[in-house]
This record gives sequence, C-alpha cells and structure tokens, in this order.
Amino acid sequence: MTALVKSHGATIGTKAVFSLLIASKLDFDLSTNKILQANKKGVSIVGEMFLYDCIINHKKQNEDHYRLDD
Repeated sequence: MTALVKSHGATIGTKAVFSLLIASKLDFDLSTNKILQANKKGVSIVGEMFLYDCIINHKKQNEDHYRLDD
C-alpha cells in the first residue's frame, strides 16, 4: 500500500508523526499498535476504500465518510 500511496503524491509519515491512518477493518478490530497509537494521538483512522476512492476521483475525499474510529 505504501507504494500505491506514494505513486499518487501522498507522503508517508513516521510512527511519531502522521496526520491520517489508512487501515484495514481487521487491524482496527484487533486494535493493533498502529491503531492504538493513532487513537492516542487523536488521529483519524479511515478504511482502505478512502485511498481507492481518492485515486479514482483524482482528489482527496472527505475523511468523515470513511472513518473507522466513529
């Protein structure tokens, strides 16, 4: 997924600095470390369809429609 994101102009954050987390439903349900870190930082967590819809529509979509953390 990293290569896909980069190929469309996004930047990849570090474990310490990131503003949005794209995660699978399984990762979210299992509360993996990246999910816990995002929750701790108050970072939005969106499903993978967010990425695909951004690519298809050639622009960033509204994160609220894809949030897993609501």
